Amino acid sequence: MNILRILWVLTLFSLLGLSSSVMAGYTLNEDSSQIIFFSVKKNTVGEVHTLNGLSGSIEDNGQVRITISLDSVETRVSVRNERLKALFFETSKFPLATAEIVVDIVKINTLTEGEIMNQVLSVNVDLHGVRAEIPVRVQVIGLRGNKLSVTVTEPVLLDVKDFDLLDGLIALKTIAKLPSISSSVPVTAQLLFVAQ
Repeated sequence: MNILRILWVLTLFSLLGLSSSVMAGYTLNEDSSQIIFFSVKKNTVGEVHTLNGLSGSIEDNGQVRITISLDSVETRVSVRNERLKALFFETSKFPLATAEIVVDIVKINTLTEGEIMNQVLSVNVDLHGVRAEIPVRVQVIGLRGNKLSVTVTEPVLLDVKDFDLLDGLIALKTIAKLPSISSSVPVTAQLLFVAQ
């Protein structure tokens, strides 16, 4: 009888350990994650910009929330950084943007090292006070050390008009004395999550 009890206890602990592994959450590694977006001015001049001030997590119920500090915008030109913050993003009023997603945490936790999963996710974006749902194609790769690499495999085309950013774009164009800046902005991302 004692042996049966011991076996039952060992089985219970094994199941609890398995449940904990399957339902583990993840934290975004800020140093290895960024959002990249592109702009085109004068119809032909393309430029690459980044947002590096990211934080977020994947909860054990599959809820994902990523917060982006718009003050972290980097264009490699300091005066342009300040103009984007003040005139385009208006970070004094809208310092943050967010992205929220629901994922299948069980599938994610079963990824082995090097295993790839491709998905189309419905991402709820809150930017400049406007919320929108956007389909995003991503590739998730299981990495050593209980890490996940998440890459947007097809750039998402955002129209600034959809997020009430057109006035800011016009202000940028005016202050920089440019004939044009495209209102369509391709956006991609590279994210690294580490198991909690």
